[in-house]
Amino acid sequence: MMLVALETTSMTQGLCRAWGLVRSLGPAGDGDPVSEEAFSQARAQLPLRFWRTLWRSLQSRYQQRFDSAMRWKGTFRLLAVDGSEVLLPKVAALGRFFGRPKGPRGEGHRPQARLVALCSVFTGFCLAFKFIPLRFAEHTGLRHLIRHLQRNDLLLLDRGFFSLRRPLVHPPTQSTLPDASFQPGGWLCPAKPNAGSP
Repeated sequence: MMLVALETTSMTQGLCRAWGLVRSLGPAGDGDPVSEEAFSQARAQLPLRFWRTLWRSLQSRYQQRFDSAMRWKGTFRLLAVDGSEVLLPKVAALGRFFGRPKGPRGEGHRPQARLVALCSVFTGFCLAFKFIPLRFAEHTGLRHLIRHLQRNDLLLLDRGFFSLRRPLVHPPTQSTLPDASFQPGGWLCPAKPNAGSP
């Protein structure tokens, strides 16, 4: 996954490099290929800390390698936050925790969650994300994502975020981000519509 994500030419090249590495490290032989079911069962045995460590490593290496590609005018990291709804497998525990969408005909059959992501505008890379139940708004996800902002970050938000009535709080320090600025060197500026637009 890391090799594919860090490949600059194409996904195919990344996959070829990844499989080449696996073949060179794996035992030689003409045994049967690993089935999808066996792979899924083995993956389920990996602890959550493995995936968190892998994610942090991938994120760190990507930012080191492509830092300049993420910057506007060579200085500002141009980032965006937005949320979307994601359909989940039809599992009772997921339905209880995340909730199901409600419509005119009642509650939906499949659970749904809200995914709020902080991404690089120029590269599309996801720097951080928060998966939250439907009962929470995108603002809740943003409260968790602001800890990833750095000096000289420009953050793009859609109009819904500017309706926030309470100040954003950085959870680890409980420090409040005032309406006028995120951090020293960062400003919260609502986008002004073009002339003639509503």
